[in-house]
Formats: sequence, structure tokens, C-alpha cells
Amino acid sequence: MERLRIMIWIAALLFCVAGPIALAGELSSDEDEKAQESQWDYSDLGKCEFGSILYGPDFVKEDLKDKVVLVVVFSYRSGDVNALKDIAKFAAKYRRSGFAAIGVKMWEKGSGKSIVSIAKGMKIKSIPIVDYARLGVEGKKREGVKNVSGRVYCPYAVLYGRAGKIVWERRYVGARKEVNRLIKRELKKRSGAGKKKTNDFEAILDDEFPGSPAIVKLIKAGRLGIAYRKCEKLADTDDDASEEAKDIKGLLDNYHERQLELFQEQKTAAPTEAVKTLGGISKTFRGTAFSKKARATLAELKKDKEFQTLLKSYRLCERIMTAIKKIPVPPADEDDRKKWDRKYKARITRIYRQVEVFEKKYPDSPFTEKLEDALIPFDMEI
Repeated sequence: MERLRIMIWIAALLFCVAGPIALAGELSSDEDEKAQESQWDYSDLGKCEFGSILYGPDFVKEDLKDKVVLVVVFSYRSGDVNALKDIAKFAAKYRRSGFAAIGVKMWEKGSGKSIVSIAKGMKIKSIPIVDYARLGVEGKKREGVKNVSGRVYCPYAVLYGRAGKIVWERRYVGARKEVNRLIKRELKKRSGAGKKKTNDFEAILDDEFPGSPAIVKLIKAGRLGIAYRKCEKLADTDDDASEEAKDIKGLLDNYHERQLELFQEQKTAAPTEAVKTLGGISKTFRGTAFSKKARATLAELKKDKEFQTLLKSYRLCERIMTAIKKIPVPPADEDDRKKWDRKYKARITRIYRQVEVFEKKYPDSPFTEKLEDALIPFDMEI
């Protein structure tokens, strides 16, 4: 009886000690998660406020977590059109990598078109434009800029990194290359900044497969076909490296699937790039079934009259787009506009004729709308 009483006391004592420790462990893990969430909430981007959406896709601030975000404040100046074009390209190019862009319309007097009407005219639907934003920027050394609630030299841009911290801010004019470089730099930080990535195999490049150095070396060199065949052989053995080989083979399979998905996206939107993607699969996975299937698909596409017509129309569209991009946006000032007309009117006339020929030659081409949108800023009586 005495022994039973002692055992009950010991059990009670252990419960009193272990219970709070386990509870403290659970609380600490919950606190860590809350701390990570609150860290973003109190970041530069987390403290921002955005008004009502005037145009474009709907969003809430929580959608911006762990993303690289570019916010551009627009007015009614001609430079805003170029900035809008740029961020639309950034949004299309880096959307899948974790990039988002937001436009802000400044309510100020001006003789030009509002950024909302310009976005509608250019049919840019990937960028939400809001009527108000409180960004908390300081505007130091930025041509007398105070903040977005005061005096702003538009278009004014603020770039936020994945952690929600401001990494760059200034007037946007002439900053396209710099912004593009910074976006690419910030997007890399998810898988470790400063490390060069090849073929999207982060785990391999981070040396997570120490038992398969020969295969890893082949993948780093881009020789995926040989690496895949080696993985297939090792996966069927009982060696220690067989498990690693199966994991690496899984990475290669996933990479191939992503390339096929990319091909399907490019097939109608950018057929030239689609052909390059298939050629890349055929080359990098040489000696495998993936390569044979890619070559067979390429052969089928060469015989596909509909795809070949689409390919030719895309190439012609790109040549016309190159000519359009060489013409600067017309200035808002009337005197400058007259000079611009004298200099570029003949060139724009030729481009309009090229677009007319394009429409007659390829009446069902999906790229006609792209050319028409590109010509909107140059809308003039010819």
C-alpha cells in the first residue's frame, strides 16, 4: 500500500513538471509562427494602406506576403505611360516567380489622361490600380519628394523585398534597367541570395546529395540525359546511393513536367519560344524517352499548317513590335508634340500600313490585338 502511494506521488510530480514543459513547447512553437507573421505585419509593406481598386484585378494586402512588390504612383504626365508599360512587362515576366505590381492614381489636376483611362486603352489588366495608398516613404534625396500623401514627383516607384522591407525608392523616369536588376535580385532570395542556380535544381546545387557527386556534376553541366539514365540504373540496385538516385530522378521528372507545361503555355502565346523549349528538352535529355518525344513533337509541328501560320504571324508581329518600340511616347506639351509629329509621323504611317497588311494576311491571328494596343499611345490622324 505504501509503495502504491509513493508511485502515485511520483506520477503526480512528473505530470506537474512535464505538463508545463510540453505546454511551453507548444506555446513557443505557436509564438514563433505568430512572430513570423507579425514580422511581416510590422514591415514597411505590412504597414502600408491601399484604397479602393479603380481598375484591374482585385487583391488584399495579405496576398503580397513573401512577394517582391513594386508600387508606382502615377499622375497625368507623359512619362507615366512608359512606366505603366514597364511594370506591365515586369508583371507578365515575373508573376510566376513571386512578383506583384500595384499602381496608385494621384488625385491632382492635369491636362493629360488619367492613368486608369490609359490602362484601359492599352488593355492592361494584370496590374491593379487603386485610388489611394499610404506607403510611408521618406523620399530622401529624391528631388524634394516628401511622401505619397504630400508632394510627389511622379511617376514615383517603391520596391519592396520578400520580407516587406523597402529596397529601392525614387522617381521612376529612366530607372527601368535598375528596377529590372533589383527585381531579379530580390526574387532569388527565396532559395538563398547570391547563389547561382542552374536548371532549377536548388536541392542539388545546395549539395543535399553528397552520395551522388558524379550525377550532381552532370546536372550542373546541363547533361540531364546521361544523369537521368544513371539514376534509372542506380534506382534498381540495393546500393546506398539508390535512394538518392530515386530522389534526383524525381527532380528530373518534375523539371521535365515543368518544361512541358511551359511549352503548352508558349504554344499559342509565343510559338517561337515554344519551339526553343522543345529543342531544349531534346538537347538536355538526349538519349532518353523525353528527348525522343520532344523530337517527334517538333516534327509534327513542322507539318502542322495551322501552327506554322501562327509561327509566321508571330515572327512578323515581333518585327513590327521592334519598330514600334523604337518610337518614343508623344510628349504632352503642345510645342514638343509638333516637333515629335514632324520627326516620327512618316515612320508611324509606315507602321500603320504594316499592321494593315498584317491584318489582311493573318485575319485570325491572336497577335493583331497586341499590335493595336502598342499603337494606342501614338493614336493620330494620318
